[in-house]
Amino acid sequence: MDTIGTRLKKLREKSGKMQNQVADAMSEMFGTVINPGMLSLWENDKIMPSLDHARRIAKYYNITLDYLINGEVQVSGKVLIDDEMASILEKLHNNEQFKLFIRKIKNLNDDELIKLTKILDII
Repeated sequence: MDTIGTRLKKLREKSGKMQNQVADAMSEMFGTVINPGMLSLWENDKIMPSLDHARRIAKYYNITLDYLINGEVQVSGKVLIDDEMASILEKLHNNEQFKLFIRKIKNLNDDELIKLTKILDII
């Protein structure tokens, strides 16, 4: 199970930034001092970020506190249990073909969804 530190490190690496770059950006964004040493301590689970810092982290990375603390991603009020599904949804979010597909299937009944799933399995 990922820890807060592990999630922080993954978020930073995903952003393609070094600790000093994130620290500088967060300090500038929030008008407070966040230094690379603090990020290192958080990423290595040596200390937990304060609630104020956790809020800043969540805002900086555009994530929820639930994700930061528990690794749970919320979509439309429902919690997705795994990060893989959240990653897939994130990639598809701006895909026009996916949006068209969703519009076409949103009103299918259970039997029609089962049939569609079988067709997709064949493809």
